[in-house]
Amino acid sequence: GVQCVRIDSSFEGQADATARIATFQSPYNTPWPYCLDPQGIQGVAAEYGATSTPTSLSISKDGTIGAKLVGVQPVANFISALNSALGG
Repeated sequence: GVQCVRIDSSFEGQADATARIATFQSPYNTPWPYCLDPQGIQGVAAEYGATSTPTSLSISKDGTIGAKLVGVQPVANFISALNSALGG
């Protein structure tokens, strides 16, 4: 199966990140959990080499990065990354 999670970095503090998450989540009706990384760009982003937003990763159960999509991407790129991660 697939689990989607969005991790947001705080650039201006928690209030900024919380507002940006709500602004994004509401019109797109995204059903996945949103997490705030209190370490900002020094936390999870640094662990996975994300230097800009958005950066999307497909990560296997063992932690291997299968695909790294940087910037706004067409839906076809996400479908391809997910199919690859699922072995399809």
